[in-house]
Amino acid sequence: TCLSLQASDGGGGAGAGAREKYIEVTATGVLTSLKKYGQFDIEGISLIYPVVYEESMNTVLLQECIRYNKLIDVMERTL
Repeated sequence: TCLSLQASDGGGGAGAGAREKYIEVTATGVLTSLKKYGQFDIEGISLIYPVVYEESMNTVLLQECIRYNKLIDVMERTL
C-alpha cells in the first residue's frame, strides 16, 4: 500500500538500502502492470456505450475513463 512506502521518522540506518529496493520493485511492478493493460480505449467504449440523453451512466463511464487515462499517463511518465 502507499502507507508502506511512506518515509518513516527514523534516521537512515542499515535498513535504508532494503527499503529503497522494496520501493524500486514495487514501482517496477506497477509500471509493468500499466504497460500490460495500457489505457482505456475511449473510442471503442463510446461505440459500445454511446452518450445519449436516456443513458446518463454512459456519460459518466466515458468521463471516468478519460480521467483514468490522464492518471495512467502521469504514472507512466513518473515511474
